[in-house]
Amino acid sequence: MSLHGAELGADLARLYDDGAVLLPATAADFDAASSGPDGMAEYAFIRDGQLGVGVSGPYAEISGLASALSGRIGDVATTLYALGHNIVATAQDLARTDQAAR
Repeated sequence: MSLHGAELGADLARLYDDGAVLLPATAADFDAASSGPDGMAEYAFIRDGQLGVGVSGPYAEISGLASALSGRIGDVATTLYALGHNIVATAQDLARTDQAAR
């Protein structure tokens, strides 16, 4: 059974709103998270080299991990911004197609 009528429809207003408002707001949260916690928490891992865990303890490894994680969170934000833009464009295109079909 193929879809037709109301079964085929899409709530274009909701698609547009999600792409224009919801996804950018979520992306902004990820953007804010990508900068990491205030005070750069990895500094808490600096230890005296005499403890036998390197010149500054596990700081370098923790800092590298924090940097990698921050980069990935930033990538998610970028993807969400692009997704929101594409959803808005799709909703607008579907609306134009519907109007032309009328």
